[in-house]
Amino acid sequence: MARIQVLELPTLVEGDRVTTPFVLVIDQAEPQTATRQSILGPVSVSQAVVTDDFERAAKAAGATAVIVSTQTLDVVQP
Repeated sequence: MARIQVLELPTLVEGDRVTTPFVLVIDQAEPQTATRQSILGPVSVSQAVVTDDFERAAKAAGATAVIVSTQTLDVVQP
């Protein structure tokens, strides 16, 4: 089962506004075979398109970026 971790980036200070950008790290992700429906029937979708789905989800969560891996990644904060 995939894990989701948060990697905080250095805090940004712009006047009175202070924000902490972050990256979503999704590891232990199972390789996915995705299909989409078209007029001609099911069509295989490349891994790049599946990764785009992760990127859209990260953007919706307010993340700066997303890292997706089938391997285990440990996020270590200083």
